[in-house]
Amino acid sequence: MKSSGMHQKGVAMLMGLIILLILTLLAVNGVRTTVFEKNMASNSQNQTVMFQAAESAIEGTVNDNSAIVSALSGAGVVTRNFTHNGVAGGPAISSTATVTGGASGPAVGYSISDFAVYPFTVESSATVGATSSQEKHVQGLQRVGPKL
Repeated sequence: MKSSGMHQKGVAMLMGLIILLILTLLAVNGVRTTVFEKNMASNSQNQTVMFQAAESAIEGTVNDNSAIVSALSGAGVVTRNFTHNGVAGGPAISSTATVTGGASGPAVGYSISDFAVYPFTVESSATVGATSSQEKHVQGLQRVGPKL
């Protein structure tokens, strides 16, 4: 019986190299996809953290009566800076809130003319460490108080 191995002339090796090339391309594509998905997850996490930091700065400023009174009493614009711990040892998060007071008006629903409504605008921005990511929020509020 004659051996047919002599008639193949390297076709098996060529097919093996083609299959190896295809597997290598699939592996490289898998690594690229994984890195891309990791970056997307990181961006999503940074956006969520910055959103929470900006909202925390607004809440901290709104709940601080001294910032509201300072903006009302003639300071005009009051800025507060906050620093938050990073997530799981990540970069620090900084946020800034600015309070701007507006002109007072009559207090709707109050029959006593000694009260007025004082509008305020609180603008907040947050950044995460060394990234260029930034989140900005604006919230308006009104406080009813005695006329000045």
